Amino acid sequence: MIAVTVAVLAVVLLVLARSRLRLIEVDGVSMMPTLNDGQRILAWVGRSPRLGDVVVFAMVPRGLPGDPPWMIKRVLALPGDPVPAGLRAVVGGDVLVPEGSMLVLGDNPRSSDSRGFGYVSLTSVLGVAPGRRRRS
Repeated sequence: MIAVTVAVLAVVLLVLARSRLRLIEVDGVSMMPTLNDGQRILAWVGRSPRLGDVVVFAMVPRGLPGDPPWMIKRVLALPGDPVPAGLRAVVGGDVLVPEGSMLVLGDNPRSSDSRGFGYVSLTSVLGVAPGRRRRS
């Protein structure tokens, strides 16, 4: 009886984990040295991002056909946070990040990120990579 209970509990936990976790393969060098091309990371689906978190999100509109479906970047600013002076021209002169948006940066200085495409919608976030948060 205990073995059956443990087996059922294990199946339930596995189903819950699979619905809340996604395995994502890094495609590119924009997050080097933190993440390398081809490396796989877990993303917690449904967790709200915080400053410094590494997030997986859909870039809309997407670039070229064949581009990866997800982008992986680090959260620089969330709604209500100040827009860094160097990004104000990119986002139309905003001083604060508007509701429903965030700014992201790649760890590689040559990354394609909010310095080029501006805000990312919070609704486009698939999940947050656990254990990858940068401490201030």
